[in-house]
Amino acid sequence: MKLFIGMRIFKTAVAVAISVYLGILINLDSPFFAAIAALITLQGNLVDSFSMAKYRLLGTVFGGGFGLMGATLAWSNPLMIGLGIGVIIFLANKLKWNKAIPIASIVYVSIMLVEGSSIYYSLHRVLDTSVGIAVAVIVNMAIYRPYSRDRVMKVSIDLVEKFRRTIKLFLCTKDDLCMTAVEKELAVLEAELPALKKEARMHIYRAEDGIDFEAVKEQFDALYQNLSMLAAMGHGLQLKTEMVQRLEDLYGLELNPGRNLSDKDIVFNYHLEIALDLLCQLKKTFNLPIHEKQTAEG
Repeated sequence: MKLFIGMRIFKTAVAVAISVYLGILINLDSPFFAAIAALITLQGNLVDSFSMAKYRLLGTVFGGGFGLMGATLAWSNPLMIGLGIGVIIFLANKLKWNKAIPIASIVYVSIMLVEGSSIYYSLHRVLDTSVGIAVAVIVNMAIYRPYSRDRVMKVSIDLVEKFRRTIKLFLCTKDDLCMTAVEKELAVLEAELPALKKEARMHIYRAEDGIDFEAVKEQFDALYQNLSMLAAMGHGLQLKTEMVQRLEDLYGLELNPGRNLSDKDIVFNYHLEIALDLLCQLKKTFNLPIHEKQTAEG
């Protein structure tokens, strides 16, 4: 079994260690809360990190303020604590701070149950959390920034290659068209696109290649649909002369054209032509070789 420490694991460990060290250095009331904030804030991409930092801080301030008010009004009995939680959840939902509800509730309850100065405790929870959040964001930006756009670019290029191989294998062998590898990559692309859109809105990066990844996703979906049609039709269908020539140019395949093509043959050629057109468009988008002889692997 291979042991591999991913970049996110490494950065999370670094962020937690720095948070604890800073907490001790500046004499925070509880470095524990700084470490927890860093642990939760550091996400797989910058968009999620910023979002988590925002809601973590909002929740701490909101819960701290509400807890301070409750402690001042002596709402320390279980019934009032439960009622306060209900109010926090209601207000957070109204403000669309849903992700802040857990931390706001935790901070509120901890303040209501703490012995000693509730003001002191509230302020230090905000300070502890702020240190952990700041450390996590800085570490995530300083060490190998995790752009969703980079992942989308890599997955897209991998998908182009997988589609190319899938089409070639289907035409060269009698094996059924296997779309499993393609489907996995399409799922990854689908999952990363929302974060990519948020990155663009937040101006986290400057895109200089002008690639519209939403349009790219639509092309991949159309390519998948046409290949699914080919898979459903199976093997043994005839190719028209123009298609044989095109496949020779693209893949270096030596195939024989059919004669007296049936309606099913015509439909097969139609979907294959659309698939090849889409594949060529995608190759141009990512500056990949169009013809097989231009690639290192045949």
